[in-house]
Amino acid sequence: MIDGDTPLPSRCLVFADVAGSTRLYERLGDKAALRVVDLCLKLAAAASTAYQGEVVKTIGDEIMVAFPSAEQGLLAACDMQQRIAAVRPIAGQPLAIRVGCQWGPVVAEDGDYFGDT
Repeated sequence: MIDGDTPLPSRCLVFADVAGSTRLYERLGDKAALRVVDLCLKLAAAASTAYQGEVVKTIGDEIMVAFPSAEQGLLAACDMQQRIAAVRPIAGQPLAIRVGCQWGPVVAEDGDYFGDT
């Protein structure tokens, strides 16, 4: 509740990060690894928008996305995994992401989300 009387909207917040990105940077060098991380984040963003996700931000090798329902967030999370797993291994390393999801009330402010969720 905002000011004790207005119910907060609920969203499914999804965080995904590229697994093993440090190893990619060590093996490939900064520029090449950045291209791989960028590819993974673009695939994750495409999966997100397919399920009405709003990309909130990216930080390094991580993406944060807000969804109107938990179902859409979970479907997008599975789609992210599948899209990235379909990319051939880079420098002998299969690509993968780790994904976490949480549903609940949020405070939306300046294009970001805050709260216990």
